[in-house]
Amino acid sequence: MTAGLRIDGGEVLIDGAFAETDIALDGAGAIEAVGTDRPVPRRFDARGLKVLPGIVDIHGDAFERQMMPRPGVDFPLDVALMDTDRQVVANGITTVFHGVTWSWEPGLRGADNARDILATIERLQPKLAADTRFHLRHETYNLDAEAEISDWLAHRRIGVLAFNGATPRALSVSVLVTFLNIWFVWGLLRTFNRERRFRQTMSALLGVEIILNVLSAPLVPLVDLPETGDPEITLPLFLTFLIGLWGLDVTAFVFARALERPYFLCVAIIVGYALLMLSLQAALLAPGA
Repeated sequence: MTAGLRIDGGEVLIDGAFAETDIALDGAGAIEAVGTDRPVPRRFDARGLKVLPGIVDIHGDAFERQMMPRPGVDFPLDVALMDTDRQVVANGITTVFHGVTWSWEPGLRGADNARDILATIERLQPKLAADTRFHLRHETYNLDAEAEISDWLAHRRIGVLAFNGATPRALSVSVLVTFLNIWFVWGLLRTFNRERRFRQTMSALLGVEIILNVLSAPLVPLVDLPETGDPEITLPLFLTFLIGLWGLDVTAFVFARALERPYFLCVAIIVGYALLMLSLQAALLAPGA
C-alpha cells in the first residue's frame, strides 16, 4: 500500500535507544517503514519531538468527573464522554477502557447508568478520537444482572470484564470493627472500675449513632470525595464534618459521665481510638490484604 504520511526527523525508540529517523505510515495509519525517504502525499515535521506509541489505559474512571463535576451538577453523557475523549488524546492516550461498576447501588453504580454509558460509547464511536472501550466491573453479588451481562459478552459489547468481590471482606471487617468497639467500651469502663455502667453506656452510644446516621444519610449522595487529591469544600461536605464534630462532642460527654473523668481526656481517648480503627480498616481493606 502506498504510504499516506511520513513523520520526519522525530526521535524514535529503536533497539533500546532514541534515534532521529523518518517513519512512513500507510493509508490506514499503520507503520509501513522506518528510516525511509520515499515521496509521500503528506509530511509532518517532528524534529525536536519524540515519536511514541499511543498509551493504552486499561482502566480509568476519571470520566465520572466530567459526568458529575460536583455534587448535584450532572452533564449529559455525550458531552461528558466527548470532553473525556479530548482530554485522554491530549495526554497521549489513544486506547482507553472506561471502567463502569454495575452494582445494586443507585446513581453512578446503578444499572441504568451502566446501560446508558455503554449505549453512548457505541453511538459516539465514529466521533471519538481515542479507541474507546467499555470496561465493566461486575459486583459478584449482583446476580440479577448476569443474564444481561452474558448477552453483552455474547455480542462483544464489553472490552474488559472484571469482578468486584470485596463485599464478603468488607462485611467481615465491619463485624470485626463492631466487636472491637464493644470491647473498647467494656475495657474502658473496666479500667476505671465503672463496668456496672456498661449497659447504660452502650444504650447511650447506640442512640447517638442512630441520630448521627439519620442526620448524615441525606448528605451521603451529595458528598463527592475524589480518589486522589484534596476534596473540594462543599456545603454537604461541611455539614457532614459538623455532624461528625457534634458526634465527637456528644460521645465524649457520654464517656465523661460514665467514667466520671474530665471531658477533654475523653475527647483525646476517643480521637486516638478512632484514628487507630481507621488505620486498621484501611490496612484490612487495602488491595492484596
